[in-house]
Amino acid sequence: MLNLYLPKMATSEDIEAWILDDVDFSEFKSPMQAMGNVMKHFGKLADGNQVKAILQKMRCS
Repeated sequence: MLNLYLPKMATSEDIEAWILDDVDFSEFKSPMQAMGNVMKHFGKLADGNQVKAILQKMRCS
C-alpha cells in the first residue's frame, strides 16, 4: 500500500538513457566526474551506487 504513494525510482535504463542523451563526457576527465550532474538531475529518484555502477560500466565501454 505504501508503494502507491512513494515516488517511482529511476531504472538503470532510464539513467543510462539520460546520461547518453544529456551528458557531454568531453567536459570531464573521467565519466565518474559526471556523477554530480546525474544525481542533480534525478535527485532522490536514483540511488548513488546505481549511478556509480552505470558510469563505471560506461568508462569500460
